Amino acid sequence: MDTLCAPGQASYGGIFRNSTGDCIGCFADKLGIENAFFAELVAAMKAIEIAFTNGWHSLWLETD
Repeated sequence: MDTLCAPGQASYGGIFRNSTGDCIGCFADKLGIENAFFAELVAAMKAIEIAFTNGWHSLWLETD
């Protein structure tokens, strides 16, 4: 089975950096039993939500 779709214990997180690479924020949370694709989507949505809330309108989003 493709590991991207195989359910298991999942969590997500992210780091916000400014243009010089300094950490300006981070987040992480547990999801329970989910697949990796779902966890990646939740992380991306959470990153966008946090960036918007903080007025960070220029966003470069990377996932692994």
